[in-house]
Amino acid sequence: MPLPSTTLRRTLVIWLYAVAVAHVLGSIVFTWAGFSGLLDGYLTTLEQAFWTDAVPAAARAQQVWWMALFGA
Repeated sequence: MPLPSTTLRRTLVIWLYAVAVAHVLGSIVFTWAGFSGLLDGYLTTLEQAFWTDAVPAAARAQQVWWMALFGA
């Protein structure tokens, strides 16, 4: 039995609001996590994929900057 159009619309609007709020919260956490050190293991894995020797300090700074940019 299909939902009435008003119920379907209300459900979709609530879903879109929930997704928007989740994206805002996720972007705040993602921006903060790059500078907090929570993602050091992830960043180390990325660095090892590109550099076999010592990783330049500027490379880590650039990766954190990109994470903050995508989070924002």
